[in-house]
Amino acid sequence: MRGQLPNDGYNDWGHLGRRLKEHEMSNDHLVNASSWTDLRLRLQRLETIDKAFQDQIRLEKKHWRNVLKRVIAFVKFLAKHNLAFRGTNERLYQPNNGLFLGLVEMTTDFDEVMEEHCRRINSSEIHHHYLGHNIQNELLHMISVEIKAEIIKKIKDAQYFSVILDCTPDISHQEQMSLILRCVNVSTSPIQVEEFFLEFLNVHDTSGQGLFEELVAVIQSLDLDISNVRGQGYDNGSNMKGSTKRWQILNDNVKGFTLESLSTTRWESRIGSIKPLRFNAAEVREALLQLAESDKDPITKSGAKSIATNDLGDFEFLLSMVIWYEILFAFNKVSKMLQSQDMHISVAIGEVKGLIAWLDKFRETGFIDAIITTKEIAATLNVEPAFPVRRPIQRKRFFDESNSGSIPSSSGEESFRMHYFLYIVDQAKGSLKRRFEQYKYYDDIFGFLFTSEALNSLNDNDLRAACMNLENVLRLGESSDVDGEDMFREIKLLREILPKEKMIATDILNFLQERNSYPVVRLAYRILLTVPVTVASAERSFSKGLF
Repeated sequence: MRGQLPNDGYNDWGHLGRRLKEHEMSNDHLVNASSWTDLRLRLQRLETIDKAFQDQIRLEKKHWRNVLKRVIAFVKFLAKHNLAFRGTNERLYQPNNGLFLGLVEMTTDFDEVMEEHCRRINSSEIHHHYLGHNIQNELLHMISVEIKAEIIKKIKDAQYFSVILDCTPDISHQEQMSLILRCVNVSTSPIQVEEFFLEFLNVHDTSGQGLFEELVAVIQSLDLDISNVRGQGYDNGSNMKGSTKRWQILNDNVKGFTLESLSTTRWESRIGSIKPLRFNAAEVREALLQLAESDKDPITKSGAKSIATNDLGDFEFLLSMVIWYEILFAFNKVSKMLQSQDMHISVAIGEVKGLIAWLDKFRETGFIDAIITTKEIAATLNVEPAFPVRRPIQRKRFFDESNSGSIPSSSGEESFRMHYFLYIVDQAKGSLKRRFEQYKYYDDIFGFLFTSEALNSLNDNDLRAACMNLENVLRLGESSDVDGEDMFREIKLLREILPKEKMIATDILNFLQERNSYPVVRLAYRILLTVPVTVASAERSFSKGLF
């Protein structure tokens, strides 16, 4: 009967208690319970027969976990600093094996985990070691997925965002488009205007329609609503190229500067091509003369000699170089300020207006100052500071004309001033005015929100009109982001409690965020700060903070 309960089952439920007691006091049960208790105690004290094997498993798990932690750290470091991972081979302690394996080799000097790991690899104890390119790519993909998910979450929380696109061909001449999204992160205190690089896109049609269709597709793929886009920016560019032998000659002669190909993105960025000539004209000419003597290519020899003798030996060329440098220096200084991520339209308008005023002054006095500077450069090059004499233009004299048949020509200096200097200054001013008109359009819409002074400067009628205009601009169909009447009432109350000191848009939004009040005005400021001033984000470093 004692074996019946565990082996054959039991159905005499009326006597179950008696049978269980008999079973618990049986010899079989006592022996087995004692054996289990002994095993449990030995497991707790790690005294089982497979203890050594279990210890080895635990140590291996710990080793590989520690190796993986370090590998992930290497990947994050290289990715964060935009550094190349691999070299020409993927073997440890071999020349040109890249930065990733270089970091692994460096850590073996002071890290026991990586020292042991590399020893196993070199002694062929293991063949799968987590150091190959497939693991690197897999980790990069996993990290990028997590970062992109976090970015998309921030953008969705912000609701409104702007799109910045920049097209440039890669080394294989395939047109690529970098996608950057700008939003106001209201989850931080103080609030932050943030711009995030999302990805590169291959595009085949760089027309406005082609870019729009590509944009719609990628916005949908990111699970974002294109109706929440409140600003757009576009640009285009191309790559530059060079030659190592020529650079060596240049580096031997020109210290501190590097010649650059002409920029085709924003023309004010071309100062990088002018600056070395402006301050190292003699050194550049010497480098060209050396190139003309040493290069084997007849076209290169001829081109270098022509530039050195004809261009750098011409006073008008040197003068045009000085003029362009002065204009591009002023433009580049303002351009760099406009490229700041936290730059706002109100400040941008002021900077562009200031640059226009500088151009007006430069138009009046800049030519004489440029001639003085050019004469100093010409002296170092033994170039005569003179303008070429041009022959008077001859034309046929009609029968009723009594004067000479030649058209009097102005002096070389005056001709250069009128047909070159004034022309490029006016062209530059026209370019600025077109940009100013674009900013002025936003000023007409958002200008009353730029500063606390602007908010307080409007009477009730003008303030209501500005709020209603903003409602209409932000309208799509029957709905709008803001209600003009509600916004008008909120601003009237807000003006009573704003601090007396001057506040810009971000200050006012932070002020509202702290109080969690005035929802319509808060929304308007978020949209205002979402609009980008330039497309410069595509040329800045990409998102790093989340690594």
